[in-house]
Amino acid sequence: MDLSGNSLATQACSAAYSGFAGPAGSMIQEINLYLGLSNEQFDMSTFRPGTIVCVLCILIWSLCVMKELRSYWLMIQAIFWIPRAAMSEMEGTLALSCNRVWMLISLYALRTSISLGLLGGGIRLLGNTTSLLQMILITAALPVILNIDKQFFRAVMPMEIKIGIQRFKPFRIHYSRLHSQIETFVAVFLVLAVLLVSYSEVVRVFEEGILDIKVQLCGGQQAFVVAHNPSSQLTYALQTGTTQGAAVQAVELYRYSSPSSPSSPWVILSSEESFQTQASRGMKEEAALALCWEEQTDTSSSQLARNAAALALKHNETTASCQDLAQKCQEPSARLLRMACGVTCGCSEPHSSPWYKVEAQGCSSACLASASSTASVIPCQDMDKANQTWQDLWDEYMPALTDFLTLSGNETTALLQTVQDMKSQGCAFLLQQQFEPATGAKWCEGHPELFRPLSYLCPLSCGGCR
Repeated sequence: MDLSGNSLATQACSAAYSGFAGPAGSMIQEINLYLGLSNEQFDMSTFRPGTIVCVLCILIWSLCVMKELRSYWLMIQAIFWIPRAAMSEMEGTLALSCNRVWMLISLYALRTSISLGLLGGGIRLLGNTTSLLQMILITAALPVILNIDKQFFRAVMPMEIKIGIQRFKPFRIHYSRLHSQIETFVAVFLVLAVLLVSYSEVVRVFEEGILDIKVQLCGGQQAFVVAHNPSSQLTYALQTGTTQGAAVQAVELYRYSSPSSPSSPWVILSSEESFQTQASRGMKEEAALALCWEEQTDTSSSQLARNAAALALKHNETTASCQDLAQKCQEPSARLLRMACGVTCGCSEPHSSPWYKVEAQGCSSACLASASSTASVIPCQDMDKANQTWQDLWDEYMPALTDFLTLSGNETTALLQTVQDMKSQGCAFLLQQQFEPATGAKWCEGHPELFRPLSYLCPLSCGGCR
């Protein structure tokens, strides 16, 4: 998962991120270009640029090899037209011995085999390349390989033999019209046959293979990441977004505005040591150091925290007020919002919903201390079970717990019964069930990672006023 909160699959398959997703994103882009597909398309299209270029490159390579093979065939015909002699004669009238004839025929047969092998290898190389640029470069390079024997001959052949060859006088080979037409027909037939076999056995198979790769990488649900806990042996999945996250948006804001701007979403540090320390600090540590900002004069720190909270919660306005963001206070991910807007989110109010009203979930120590001070001066009485706050907090109980823990079906059933008992019996039920069933924490003492003590709401049932 990257800074924007997107999974690797989303980065690779989305048009907005594929350029930054490394080899996977580049591969998907090449597949789309080869097959003529859009990012959301998974069916073979009629117009496939990569296939057209690949077949043209194979045609060019086949013609190069065919040209070479025809030159071999012409040389073999010439050999049979040269007179025979017991000993080869290179001076005066050219004559070849039978042994020399079969040696030359064997040589051209070997060169033909090599050329056919290079033809097959080149076709397979071209047919298994997704990059159109690489196809063109390979097509330009293959003829050079085909001509290595000629280059070798020119470079190392003794000069005496070269001069002797130049002294040979050209001679005629009789070519009838029918012979020429048959040879041309065979050459065209072989080129077309090579193209047909190459497409059906190499190119078509490659097309289906890369389309299957795209389906496997980009098909179906992409917006999630998975992690396995080897200790508990449980596997967890997290739904991710398909839009830019807080970190990426913060970067964009910082790039095009002054760091001291009111909409700045982050803390500007002056040393690398401070950067490393504060970047790794947990929410519990941050909340322990933070003020209850809404109780103070509106400071730059509180404004910065609200800006960052708005970004984290994907709010449309990065300079939103606490009142604008109040409806998001009970979201599990709103830790920074609870720290920035402790009063609005109920951290400083003893009779607010207890869920997430702890330092680990963003409520600052100062706001929690304010709630404790307020609780000490209000009447010592349990909250009425008919109070809407009491009914609402138990509606929020299961969502908060399921986000915090992984629950089985039986556990969920038991917890739903607890919700009904709490709603119907009120604080009195705490005398029957002193411990929260899922976490094992005492209701009246709270859980340091999830909820504030219910003694704020039920002081009598929890043993007296605080």
